[in-house]
Amino acid sequence: MSSPKDPSGRSRWLAHPWWAGIAAILTLFGVIIAILQLTQGIAKVESQRNSSEPALNPSTSSQEPRPITTLTPVATPTPSSTEPEPSVSPSMTKGPIEYLADLNAVDGSAWSGSLTISGTDYPRSLLMYCIDSETSVRYSVVGKSRFKATIGIPDGTRTLDKAATVRFFAEGQRKIGPTLRVRLGQPKDVSFDLKSATQLEIRCSHGVSGGLTFGVGFGEAIITP
Repeated sequence: MSSPKDPSGRSRWLAHPWWAGIAAILTLFGVIIAILQLTQGIAKVESQRNSSEPALNPSTSSQEPRPITTLTPVATPTPSSTEPEPSVSPSMTKGPIEYLADLNAVDGSAWSGSLTISGTDYPRSLLMYCIDSETSVRYSVVGKSRFKATIGIPDGTRTLDKAATVRFFAEGQRKIGPTLRVRLGQPKDVSFDLKSATQLEIRCSHGVSGGLTFGVGFGEAIITP
Protein backbone atom coordinates (compact mmCIF):
# COMPACT_ATOMS: atom_id res chain seq x y z
CA MET A 1 0.00 0.00 0.00
CA SER A 2 1.51 3.29 -1.00
CA SER A 3 1.71 6.31 1.31
CA PRO A 4 -0.79 9.02 0.77
CA LYS A 5 0.43 12.04 -1.14
CA ASP A 6 -0.66 15.65 -1.16
CA PRO A 7 -1.77 17.36 -4.35
CA SER A 8 1.82 18.52 -5.05
CA GLY A 9 3.05 14.97 -5.15
CA ARG A 10 4.91 14.89 -1.82
CA SER A 11 4.27 12.29 0.83
CA ARG A 12 1.71 13.33 3.37
CA TRP A 13 4.07 12.28 6.16
CA LEU A 14 6.65 14.76 5.01
CA ALA A 15 4.06 17.48 4.79
CA HIS A 16 2.88 16.84 8.34
CA PRO A 17 3.74 19.83 10.73
CA TRP A 18 5.51 17.77 13.46
CA TRP A 19 7.90 16.37 10.92
CA ALA A 20 9.14 19.92 10.24
CA GLY A 21 9.77 20.35 14.00
CA ILE A 22 11.83 17.17 14.11
CA ALA A 23 13.86 18.37 11.17
CA ALA A 24 14.56 21.67 12.92
CA ILE A 25 15.68 19.83 16.10
CA LEU A 26 18.02 17.61 14.11
CA THR A 27 19.47 20.65 12.40
CA LEU A 28 20.10 22.32 15.82
CA PHE A 29 21.83 19.16 17.11
CA GLY A 30 24.03 19.22 14.06
CA VAL A 31 25.04 22.82 14.72
CA ILE A 32 25.78 22.06 18.40
CA ILE A 33 27.91 19.05 17.47
CA ALA A 34 29.81 21.18 14.95
CA ILE A 35 30.46 23.85 17.59
CA LEU A 36 31.68 21.25 20.11
CA GLN A 37 34.02 19.75 17.54
CA LEU A 38 35.38 23.21 16.70
CA THR A 39 35.90 23.99 20.42
CA GLN A 40 37.72 20.70 20.97
CA GLY A 41 39.95 21.44 18.00
CA ILE A 42 40.85 24.85 19.31
CA ALA A 43 41.60 23.41 22.78
CA LYS A 44 43.81 20.73 21.22
CA VAL A 45 45.80 23.28 19.23
CA GLU A 46 46.24 25.48 22.37
CA SER A 47 47.39 22.46 24.38
CA GLN A 48 49.97 21.53 21.76
CA ARG A 49 51.29 25.09 21.66
CA ASN A 50 51.60 25.25 25.46
CA SER A 51 53.39 21.90 25.55
CA SER A 52 56.01 23.23 23.11
CA GLU A 53 56.89 26.20 25.37
CA PRO A 54 59.39 25.69 28.26
CA ALA A 55 57.69 25.38 31.61
CA LEU A 56 58.40 28.04 34.17
CA ASN A 57 60.07 27.02 37.41
CA PRO A 58 57.57 27.87 40.14
CA SER A 59 60.35 28.20 42.67
CA THR A 60 61.91 31.06 40.72
CA SER A 61 58.83 32.70 39.24
CA SER A 62 57.19 33.05 42.63
CA GLN A 63 60.19 34.74 44.22
CA GLU A 64 60.03 38.47 44.67
CA PRO A 65 62.96 40.53 43.31
CA ARG A 66 65.60 41.20 45.94
CA PRO A 67 66.05 44.84 46.88
CA ILE A 68 69.27 46.49 45.75
CA THR A 69 71.31 47.92 48.59
CA THR A 70 73.33 51.03 47.83
CA LEU A 71 76.47 51.39 49.94
CA THR A 72 77.40 54.89 51.04
CA PRO A 73 81.14 55.43 51.54
CA VAL A 74 82.05 56.42 55.09
CA ALA A 75 84.71 59.09 55.50
CA THR A 76 87.76 57.96 57.41
CA PRO A 77 88.13 60.16 60.51
CA THR A 78 91.19 62.34 60.50
CA PRO A 79 93.40 62.62 63.58
CA SER A 80 92.11 66.13 64.19
CA SER A 81 88.50 64.82 64.43
CA THR A 82 89.38 62.02 66.85
CA GLU A 83 91.70 63.83 69.21
CA PRO A 84 90.14 66.13 71.84
CA GLU A 85 90.63 69.80 71.13
CA PRO A 86 92.23 71.98 73.79
CA SER A 87 89.99 74.45 75.53
CA VAL A 88 92.08 77.31 74.15
CA SER A 89 94.10 77.09 70.95
CA PRO A 90 96.51 80.05 70.74
CA SER A 91 97.55 79.14 67.19
CA MET A 92 93.95 79.64 66.03
CA THR A 93 93.34 82.95 67.79
CA LYS A 94 96.45 84.91 66.95
CA GLY A 95 95.85 88.61 66.62
CA PRO A 96 97.88 91.78 66.10
CA ILE A 97 100.44 93.27 68.45
CA GLU A 98 98.79 94.59 71.61
CA TYR A 99 100.01 96.99 74.29
CA LEU A 100 99.35 95.92 77.85
CA ALA A 101 98.47 99.55 78.57
CA ASP A 102 95.43 99.13 76.28
CA LEU A 103 94.19 95.96 77.96
CA ASN A 104 92.10 95.42 81.06
CA ALA A 105 93.80 93.34 83.73
CA VAL A 106 92.27 89.94 84.45
CA ASP A 107 93.37 90.24 88.07
CA GLY A 108 95.19 92.91 90.08
CA SER A 109 95.72 96.48 88.97
CA ALA A 110 98.28 98.70 87.29
CA TRP A 111 98.38 102.29 86.12
CA SER A 112 98.69 102.98 82.37
CA GLY A 113 100.02 106.07 80.66
CA SER A 114 103.22 107.81 79.62
CA LEU A 115 106.45 107.20 81.60
CA THR A 116 109.97 108.53 81.40
CA ILE A 117 112.62 105.95 82.26
CA SER A 118 116.27 107.02 82.21
CA GLY A 119 115.42 110.02 80.04
CA THR A 120 113.41 108.08 77.45
CA ASP A 121 109.68 108.64 77.09
CA TYR A 122 107.39 105.63 76.71
CA PRO A 123 103.89 106.91 75.86
CA ARG A 124 102.09 103.57 76.28
CA SER A 125 103.39 102.08 79.47
CA LEU A 126 102.36 100.35 82.68
CA LEU A 127 103.26 101.26 86.25
CA MET A 128 102.79 98.81 89.10
CA TYR A 129 103.69 99.56 92.70
CA CYS A 130 106.11 97.40 94.64
CA ILE A 131 106.20 96.86 98.39
CA ASP A 132 108.11 94.54 100.68
CA SER A 133 105.88 91.58 99.66
CA GLU A 134 104.92 90.63 96.11
CA THR A 135 102.17 92.48 94.33
CA SER A 136 100.85 91.16 91.03
CA VAL A 137 98.81 91.96 87.95
CA ARG A 138 97.57 89.46 85.36
CA TYR A 139 96.65 89.85 81.66
CA SER A 140 95.15 87.56 79.04
CA VAL A 141 97.71 86.62 76.38
CA VAL A 142 95.66 84.09 74.38
CA GLY A 143 97.04 83.80 70.85
CA LYS A 144 100.26 85.63 71.70
CA SER A 145 103.74 84.14 71.75
CA ARG A 146 106.15 86.83 73.05
CA PHE A 147 106.36 89.58 75.65
CA LYS A 148 108.57 92.64 75.16
CA ALA A 149 109.15 95.70 77.33
CA THR A 150 111.72 98.08 78.81
CA ILE A 151 111.50 97.62 82.57
CA GLY A 152 112.83 100.19 84.98
CA ILE A 153 112.06 102.67 87.73
CA PRO A 154 110.62 105.95 86.40
CA ASP A 155 112.78 109.04 86.71
CA GLY A 156 112.30 111.01 89.96
CA THR A 157 111.08 108.02 91.96
CA ARG A 158 112.19 107.89 95.64
CA THR A 159 113.59 104.38 96.12
CA LEU A 160 116.25 104.90 98.83
CA ASP A 161 118.58 103.23 96.33
CA LYS A 162 116.70 99.96 96.60
CA ALA A 163 116.19 97.46 93.77
CA ALA A 164 112.93 95.90 92.71
CA THR A 165 112.57 92.25 91.77
CA VAL A 166 110.25 91.40 88.84
CA ARG A 167 109.12 87.88 87.96
CA PHE A 168 106.75 86.40 85.35
CA PHE A 169 104.38 83.44 85.54
CA ALA A 170 102.05 81.62 83.13
CA GLU A 171 98.54 81.15 84.57
CA GLY A 172 99.95 82.36 87.88
CA GLN A 173 101.78 79.06 88.49
CA ARG A 174 104.45 78.20 85.91
CA LYS A 175 107.43 80.53 85.90
CA ILE A 176 108.46 81.87 82.50
CA GLY A 177 110.92 84.51 81.39
CA PRO A 178 113.82 85.91 83.42
CA THR A 179 113.88 87.20 86.98
CA LEU A 180 114.94 90.85 86.88
CA ARG A 181 116.36 93.24 89.51
CA VAL A 182 116.08 96.84 88.42
CA ARG A 183 117.30 100.08 90.02
CA LEU A 184 116.71 103.73 89.37
CA GLY A 185 118.61 104.74 86.22
CA GLN A 186 119.31 101.12 85.24
CA PRO A 187 116.43 99.90 83.06
CA LYS A 188 116.50 96.53 81.33
CA ASP A 189 115.06 95.42 78.02
CA VAL A 190 113.32 92.08 78.15
CA SER A 191 111.84 89.77 75.51
CA PHE A 192 110.80 86.18 76.10
CA ASP A 193 108.63 83.37 74.81
CA LEU A 194 105.26 83.07 76.50
CA LYS A 195 105.39 79.27 76.05
CA SER A 196 101.72 78.85 75.12
CA ALA A 197 100.51 80.74 78.19
CA THR A 198 96.94 82.01 78.15
CA GLN A 199 97.52 84.42 81.06
CA LEU A 200 100.66 86.36 81.99
CA GLU A 201 101.11 87.31 85.62
CA ILE A 202 103.71 89.92 86.55
CA ARG A 203 104.94 90.04 90.15
CA CYS A 204 106.97 92.79 91.83
CA SER A 205 108.55 93.30 95.26
CA HIS A 206 111.54 95.09 96.81
CA GLY A 207 111.83 93.04 100.00
CA VAL A 208 112.50 96.07 102.26
CA SER A 209 110.43 96.44 105.40
CA GLY A 210 109.38 99.78 106.78
CA GLY A 211 106.50 100.63 104.44
CA LEU A 212 108.57 101.71 101.42
CA THR A 213 106.50 101.84 98.24
CA PHE A 214 107.65 102.79 94.76
CA GLY A 215 106.61 102.04 91.22
CA VAL A 216 108.23 99.95 88.52
CA GLY A 217 107.53 100.94 84.93
CA PHE A 218 107.04 98.68 81.91
CA GLY A 219 107.85 100.94 78.97
CA GLU A 220 105.94 100.10 75.76
CA ALA A 221 105.10 96.63 77.09
CA ILE A 222 103.63 94.55 74.21
CA ILE A 223 102.51 91.01 73.49
CA THR A 224 103.01 89.74 69.94
CA PRO A 225 101.66 86.81 67.90
